[in-house]
Amino acid sequence: MPTPSHPLEGSDALLRRARVHADELAAAESEFRNTWPWRVEWRQEGEWAVFRAVITRPAPLELSVIMAEVIHEMRASLDHLTIAVARLRDPKATRVPFPFHRNIDDFAKWQRKHGSQFEPDQLEAIRCNLFEPHWEPTDLLWSIAQFDDCTKHEVVPPAYAVMPVYGVVGDAEVEFYPSEQIQDGTRICRMRSEPGAKVVGTFDLELAYIRPRSRPMDRLLFRRSTLEAMLSRVGIVAGDVQRATTQWR
Repeated sequence: MPTPSHPLEGSDALLRRARVHADELAAAESEFRNTWPWRVEWRQEGEWAVFRAVITRPAPLELSVIMAEVIHEMRASLDHLTIAVARLRDPKATRVPFPFHRNIDDFAKWQRKHGSQFEPDQLEAIRCNLFEPHWEPTDLLWSIAQFDDCTKHEVVPPAYAVMPVYGVVGDAEVEFYPSEQIQDGTRICRMRSEPGAKVVGTFDLELAYIRPRSRPMDRLLFRRSTLEAMLSRVGIVAGDVQRATTQWR
């Protein structure tokens, strides 16, 4: 971990603060879930058992506020990282934003403008974290900037989404309905099995955070797992860039 006099201390401190807020969000979500604000019910419709969401309480806006703080601190951490690196060559550098791009052409434009302030290994470390195919999902860093830009002007209450993991024991056919955001009464899925078959199905909801004013085709939906992946990725980027910096080896 960088010492207080290390150029990366600001970036590192912001990432630590993001993790503190992420823990705060996890605790607040858990407290809200313990009030049983939703459940999943089913009823028979012909040969299908249809599962629906029953929402008894809206999720508090404060959860989205905490989520926005985590996102902002992650973005600021990477912006502090790039300016710290740039100042190694130009102590007067004032604005060298991190390239939160998912398009290689946009990254190339950023590199033409700011690349002279970085070592080749530093640029390669950033590029790999943005575009290498082994990273899934590949647009996590881009999503950080997109969500942060929107939440500067508007905060949207958390939504409900179907948990991606479900369990079915027995020989059954399950079909999920195409619904990203769950409202009270929304159909989640339907299930059917042969007469007499013993089948147990488990379906549940979870909280999700949707980017304000996003088009359905370009919607950003954050779950707890997404946030944890983002925090991990930001830490990896910082470590890769630090290892690529000659003065810090």
